[in-house]
Amino acid sequence: MSKNDENLVNIGIKDEKVSANFAKKIKDSLDLKTVVSPSKFEMEFAKENEEIKLIGQNFDPAFLSLLSDRKVELFPEFKQNEIQNLNWRAVLFQNETQTVNGFIDLEKAGTVKLKYGGQILDSVKLEKGKQHFNLTFPSFSLGKTSVNLDFDEVTIAEIKYYSRSSAKLKILVLAENPDFETKMLSEWLGKNGHTVDVETLITKNTQNKTNINQNKAVNYNIVFTTPYRASNPICQKTLKAGGGVFVYNLLENDLSLVNKSFSENFGIQRISLETEAKLPKDLIGIPFGFKENKNHQKFNKWPISVSNKRVGITLISETYPLLLSGDSITYRQIWGNVLQFLQPVRKNNIEIAAPIVRDLWTNIKFNNFDNSSEIFKAINDTIFTKISPINSNTRIGKYVFRQADWQKINDSLEVFVEVASVPYLSFIQTKTIINSYDSKMNVNTSQSNKPISILPDWLRLFLCIMLFIVVWIEAKW
Repeated sequence: MSKNDENLVNIGIKDEKVSANFAKKIKDSLDLKTVVSPSKFEMEFAKENEEIKLIGQNFDPAFLSLLSDRKVELFPEFKQNEIQNLNWRAVLFQNETQTVNGFIDLEKAGTVKLKYGGQILDSVKLEKGKQHFNLTFPSFSLGKTSVNLDFDEVTIAEIKYYSRSSAKLKILVLAENPDFETKMLSEWLGKNGHTVDVETLITKNTQNKTNINQNKAVNYNIVFTTPYRASNPICQKTLKAGGGVFVYNLLENDLSLVNKSFSENFGIQRISLETEAKLPKDLIGIPFGFKENKNHQKFNKWPISVSNKRVGITLISETYPLLLSGDSITYRQIWGNVLQFLQPVRKNNIEIAAPIVRDLWTNIKFNNFDNSSEIFKAINDTIFTKISPINSNTRIGKYVFRQADWQKINDSLEVFVEVASVPYLSFIQTKTIINSYDSKMNVNTSQSNKPISILPDWLRLFLCIMLFIVVWIEAKW
């Protein structure tokens, strides 16, 4: 092997933006004989080399196509305080929880925040070094939405998604006193477009009824009730019709009444000797926590539990102080989540993970659509879907968005399509392209390696001669 041939065994290709220090570090650690630019590789090394080490992640897709039949390893470069991975939901309904997951290498400890204008949606303190983080907030908006991801007051990424209008519900609120909690909850539900009927006991035989918005539906979708009024027949009727019931203003001694009314088995245990429990955002609750129950689902941040019978209870004493202090985000987070858990099964659900990168395949799930032919109609294009093997009401499809920025899926839905212009998006693009070539090679390899029962030439010749001899001898006889 000549010296030049030896160089070809271990060759690296670096992108135009990779730092000299990082390129040298990879070259030395892998004992690469040479590192070249993409253009030099095309001119001098493209025909001979079988194994490639890509240094950095900012490579043109057209260049990567030249490597489709090679063994390729990728070594991306990320600087400190630079997002290395980030994902969120591209589409969701208003009041649904948006979740942002990420990974970053921090030069020093600090705080990562999600901000909308001057309002902090969620934040988390991170230590120095490589850190995963998870941030959540309720989708407060309608339509195109953009929030900033900041680290120590510097924006490091932008989260863009589309918030869809939720189905408007018919809700009944049952209370025995015209308190602030009932009043402000009813008003908030009404402001979100729902029909709200409020029935409040004035005296033992007198009720005060108020209505917010109008809805011709016969049955209620959700009933919010105090423990004293949980035995109202409308609660059971709502549950039988597929709706939900939620009990608020709960005290310790009320739990047995709730369990009896709904044949439930909610259990609580004391967590404090104080008369009340201190909760986040200066809220208070009764000094108890929920016992574990496999048939109940507890909320992550709040003492709220919902059973598989669609009955929910809260141990929070009051939530209206959040609105009085101007914290509408946390208020929406609490009550928006309650609506998500208790409302009837939604129709026309679309699941798309973000970021969506231009010219890459995007996976899309459609669930519970009335008319599957109207699922997805981008301009001059239609997506083809297949039924999920797990859920017959779910269809799965793939689509490539060829244009960047906001792109229409149909008349009432858009998604934001990114260009691979920042390191973590360039990494997604390059890694996805390489993986697609690698999967093709694996398929081709597996096909070529299938055992085929073909006899060697010498054995076939021997058998033919033997057969001829047998036939000749038989003829002589």
